[in-house]
Amino acid sequence: MERRPGESANDRNDRAIRRATEWYSAHLAASGVAVVMVTNDVANKQLAHSSGISSISLHALVAGYSAHPELQDLLAHPNDEEEMDGGPAGRRAPAAIYPEHLPLSEVLAGIRRGSLKQGAFRANMYNMNEAHVAVQSQGAAPRTEDEVGELGEQAENEDESQLLFYASNSILVSGLVAQNRASDGDVVAIEMLPESEWAAPSDSIVEDGGDAPAKDDSAAESRQPCARVVGIIRRAWRPYCGTLDVKNYTGQLKDGVSAQLLFVPVERTIPRIRVRTRQAATLANKRIVVAIDTWERTSRCPQGHYVRVVGDVGDKATETELLLLENQIPTRPFSKAAMQELPAEGAAWRPTAEEIKRRVDYRTQCPRICSIDPPGCTDIDDALHCRTLPNGNIEVGVHIADVTHFLKSGSTLDGEALERGTTVYLVDRRIEMLPALLTSDLCSLRADVDRLAFSTVWELDSETFAVVNTDFHRSVIRSCKSFTYGEAQMRMDDESLDDPLTVELRLLNRIAKKLRADRFERGALALSSPEVKFKLDSETQNPNDVAMYELKEANAMVEEYMLLANCTVGAKILQHFPSFALLRRHPCPPAQNFDWLIESAAHVGVELDVSSSKRLAETLDAAKLPGQPYFQTLLRIMATRCMTRAVYFCTGYVEQADYLHYGLAAPIYTHFTSPIRRYADVVVHRLLAAALRYTAVPSMLEDKGSVREICEIINRRNHAAQLASRGSTALHTLLYFKNNPVREEAMVMKVKSNGFVGLIPRFGIEGIVYVSEKDDKESGWELAEDEQTLSGPGGVAIKVFDAVPVRISVEDGAEKVSIELALDAMGGQAAQPAAKPSKAERQATADKRKGGGAERHKKKKARRR
Repeated sequence: MERRPGESANDRNDRAIRRATEWYSAHLAASGVAVVMVTNDVANKQLAHSSGISSISLHALVAGYSAHPELQDLLAHPNDEEEMDGGPAGRRAPAAIYPEHLPLSEVLAGIRRGSLKQGAFRANMYNMNEAHVAVQSQGAAPRTEDEVGELGEQAENEDESQLLFYASNSILVSGLVAQNRASDGDVVAIEMLPESEWAAPSDSIVEDGGDAPAKDDSAAESRQPCARVVGIIRRAWRPYCGTLDVKNYTGQLKDGVSAQLLFVPVERTIPRIRVRTRQAATLANKRIVVAIDTWERTSRCPQGHYVRVVGDVGDKATETELLLLENQIPTRPFSKAAMQELPAEGAAWRPTAEEIKRRVDYRTQCPRICSIDPPGCTDIDDALHCRTLPNGNIEVGVHIADVTHFLKSGSTLDGEALERGTTVYLVDRRIEMLPALLTSDLCSLRADVDRLAFSTVWELDSETFAVVNTDFHRSVIRSCKSFTYGEAQMRMDDESLDDPLTVELRLLNRIAKKLRADRFERGALALSSPEVKFKLDSETQNPNDVAMYELKEANAMVEEYMLLANCTVGAKILQHFPSFALLRRHPCPPAQNFDWLIESAAHVGVELDVSSSKRLAETLDAAKLPGQPYFQTLLRIMATRCMTRAVYFCTGYVEQADYLHYGLAAPIYTHFTSPIRRYADVVVHRLLAAALRYTAVPSMLEDKGSVREICEIINRRNHAAQLASRGSTALHTLLYFKNNPVREEAMVMKVKSNGFVGLIPRFGIEGIVYVSEKDDKESGWELAEDEQTLSGPGGVAIKVFDAVPVRISVEDGAEKVSIELALDAMGGQAAQPAAKPSKAERQATADKRKGGGAERHKKKKARRR
């Protein structure tokens, strides 16, 4: 059916459905079968009725199945243009809370004119009352509705800040009305507010949202440009995991009786969702999945419907499944068709003589190739060798599992590997990108078996360790030893050992130290993150110990050679395929991202220079605080939060000046060294093989558009895997503290008016520590922002970078770790109502803050210059 003049695509589809219903009614008339059209669209029902077509709403249809009332829970909430039969007649419409969204046509026109801006909406995880919009700076505005989808894809893959609170260079959206029903990840249109309505960010931690105003600070330097959301270009809604808030429900929880409750998502940046259910009692202590249907102007919360039960709250299997669902991690088994593409002989496979002849044979050339990995590692994808050449120079080789020998481009298994994108590592298991037959057997570079590899080999000057020559080979190797990091470290440290393998390990370590020093001289950063390791019970797999992960010299040695290989291969594929090479970049963070870190460090007399990565590295190296051995590590962790996210990209869409990997100070970088667990490395292996004329360029990599699509998929999958891994760590941390409440010291990372964000070094966990309720004006606690100090009863003072005693526990029935200030250990006392300051005292405080704000503003400008 052709669209009529002025008819929308939706109206054309509705007309086609009515025509089909008429045809089936006539076709089945003789048999006595009645045909009924099911629709929730009010206008469509009215047109059907006027044409004599029987119609009914989906809600009315399901309501007829009285034996199964729970089916109604699975229906989407109707929006303004839909009908729910049986609703109360004459009901007075509630007052609107939010303004109307502009039609998409007006939004696009406003963006083209420049009166509106577009960007990704990012909710503040520590204050639901605030958000920021990362305004897109590159590319033209979409011209038609068809281009909106592409815009959304770009926004999803934009580099986003990992700051503790929000990126100061983004546009602030303060207050729920100004957010106008936008949720985290949406692509939105915003209208800038006049300067008179700009505001300073709140100095409180607010987890539940509300319309509390931004901080009352008259210093103009403290206020930021603000905007309000006027339209939604693309929603990022997806199914959400969480629990029903039964504690605050005043009605009776009884199955079979319709009840409206609030659903609390586990994702802190998502608002609570209003859900109507007839299974309130059954779902009360369950983890469930809910989908958002609509968000009306008259409702403070979006409306949604129940989808399914995941399991019992607190159950380890349930919580693990929940974090996999929340991050959309593919977990289904590999298909039968994909498994049939693997060698028929399975684990008994060995390389044929013909295959070996086509490769460089390192089994005899380099008999002391070895691998160094974490304990228990079975997916060994890299190995090293080092030897002295006849001319006196040194040869170093990095050998990477040749996954693409088994994983053919365009195959069923290749498609399933791309869909997964990366291996997901949880505390107690991993979800493979490739079948275990490949990852732990055929491709794993285990000791004493012949394996196919892709090798990058350098000839180094024996004195300076400078690279003289580089070669790439498809090869066959036989590793002589699979070391753990600890075993390799002990071997290098044991002065009584002087066997050839140990001597070569020590030489590899000396070269790696020189490579590392050269990298830092170029401006590479030594950042940090609080990584932990768990000791699991052999039967229950529950944690019985947790501690910070200890890195050894052997870790750094292996890392250095992997970085060198990635840089070398990146340059090679870029040389041959300048328009569709797959590289990895780490954009330089805006200077404003560092403002909070610079100010925090300045309060303890430490000056940081962020004018370049080299100056930042140097000032981080020099940063020390007497009596605080963990201070520099904490500073590096905080600096990591100021960074943008590294992403894969296609060279045909990015200017070469933007190829830079800021953290590594590398002009060209890619991922080549882990094809067992990352699909990006698989693509790079194929491009390198084509560059060396081993194979032709696969059809799926022949144009830059295809490579960009692959980059978008693996960027999403990589980020999701990181979130799932962190979620697994958080889950096992919670399980540990359920049975092991402890008192420890927390390092203060950020102070707010009602609490602080602390990091516990021993356990590597981070959390909010409240000192008062958000609305408690008489708590006795006061924030002096200029001094980054939170003062409380009994003369207690909490400053940024202080080590503060806290109690860590999990309350019965709670779903998160609780970190509480151990005030008694600080010489403090119970909070008493503070005496209200006089008018003169309040004015003096305001004047002081004005001056402090102006001084901070001057310092910021000077640092950026």
